[in-house]
Amino acid sequence: DVALLWANKFGVLQTSGTDLHYPDDRILGGIASEEKITDITTLIRVLKSGNYRIIREGTVDESLS
Repeated sequence: DVALLWANKFGVLQTSGTDLHYPDDRILGGIASEEKITDITTLIRVLKSGNYRIIREGTVDESLS
């Protein structure tokens, strides 16, 4: 994955997301965090702390911790 290679090369923050259009759509991307994220301030704090895991293809990717 090109984005992952660039993120690793330049040491930038890694995130993931998905686009759902229907209630039965499967979540393929996102982040998993122990802390409930309800606002942008919490999201920024969690991302900066690194206390989250990337969800790739519907699975939490532990190799990116």
